[in-house]
Amino acid sequence: AEWGLPIFITAVVAKWTGDLFNHGLYDIHIHLKKVPLLEGVPEKHMLLMQASDVMTREVVTLDTRIAVADLVAVLDRCQHQGFPVLEPGTRYFAGMVERRTLIQLLSLGKKYGALAEPGSQAVKDTPL
Repeated sequence: AEWGLPIFITAVVAKWTGDLFNHGLYDIHIHLKKVPLLEGVPEKHMLLMQASDVMTREVVTLDTRIAVADLVAVLDRCQHQGFPVLEPGTRYFAGMVERRTLIQLLSLGKKYGALAEPGSQAVKDTPL
């Protein structure tokens, strides 16, 4: 019990000293794994930014059911990293989907033969 406070103070000072000279171990691993993470303190050029600086007026949306050709056309046409998904007819918001998820889905669909040619029957129960 009498060593608790000195050990705690030593550990905190050691961490602060290490952070002065290098990024923390967790920060390095987050960067290596390319995990999208907002920093606690924004970079200087971001302090004056507003949402309008990074948003687009023409929102590209996807329906909950979309033809593969239409999906590929959307991905070719724009570089957005995320798309709102809407219910057809009602246009109710169903969720969001990331570009990388769509690309992975198309890749796996091609790999496992789950994508049908126009006019043909889709294969059921194909693992994705």
